[in-house]
Amino acid sequence: MPPDRHQLAIAILAIATAAIGFGLFGTDVKLGIDLSDAGTTATLRWFRFGLVVVALVCYAGVMVTVGRILFREDNATGRELVLGPMRWMVLEMLSLALVF
Repeated sequence: MPPDRHQLAIAILAIATAAIGFGLFGTDVKLGIDLSDAGTTATLRWFRFGLVVVALVCYAGVMVTVGRILFREDNATGRELVLGPMRWMVLEMLSLALVF
């Protein structure tokens, strides 16, 4: 009997939620974008802001793909888990790692 892939999808969603929670709200991320800033500091702040946006978009991707798996009547394949929510979660983790 194959493992229930719905539980694996929920576990991926839980990990992605914890990463967003600790990565953005559990640490002291100060983006403080000032339009009067110029130079390298302003560029880095905008880059970090962009990475935060990418992380949030990837988290939304995890939620959508997990939702699709949970609404299915049949069991999802491992390939669908890896190419769906797992891919989005890896991109989210990568963008959160680059923020710091």
